[in-house]
Amino acid sequence: MYNYKFENGHCVIDIDGDNWFLDTGSPQTFAFDNDITNITIDGKAYKLGNNPGYIRDAVEKAIGIRIKGIIGGDVLGKTSFSIYKNNQMEFNANPSISNNPINVQIYCNAIIGNVTIEGEEINTLFDSGAAINYLKPNACNYSIKGEALKDVDMSGRLIVSNYCETISILGNKDIKLSFGVPIDINCGPMNVMRQCNCKAVIGLYNYGFNDTIFSEYFIVDYKNNKIYVK
Repeated sequence: MYNYKFENGHCVIDIDGDNWFLDTGSPQTFAFDNDITNITIDGKAYKLGNNPGYIRDAVEKAIGIRIKGIIGGDVLGKTSFSIYKNNQMEFNANPSISNNPINVQIYCNAIIGNVTIEGEEINTLFDSGAAINYLKPNACNYSIKGEALKDVDMSGRLIVSNYCETISILGNKDIKLSFGVPIDINCGPMNVMRQCNCKAVIGLYNYGFNDTIFSEYFIVDYKNNKIYVK
């Protein structure tokens, strides 16, 4: 088991005393220090890839703490992982879960599946690196709530979004989620949704409610292409 915490909505894991950012949306696992070539998880060493373009100052500004690097889809796809509400997580878990899973596809290490949002099937990217959930404008029926959400993408660019609340079905359960609807059609989340051919991005944190999107656990089973949320 490893300890984790949320910093500004971002999931940070303590591995051997170092902070690593859990980001299923990153295709690569890498350290910001070029002289670090491996990460050891449960006694097994994984070779690190190259930084695909993340700017360290921007990432650490968004998270709010110093981090060693980012654990991305290349390593996660070999391990699978489970995150529990008690601030513990484990890799290489073999889930024996009976509740209804979300069936997903893995595309270039990205996790994509259908989620029912306000009664409509929405192709969704599951991105643990997203502090705010995002919806494309006009993706489904929703109403704007309160003040705009502000986020910083990994290139350091400010993202301003209209804030809305929706009811979504995750794992056969209705969950109230907060979403940002990007105002700038060329911002980071919009570009990601275009690249992945999806209309929503769902992370681990329900930013508008200052809580996680799960009440007990969030499990990604890469081997069987399933996500379990409870």
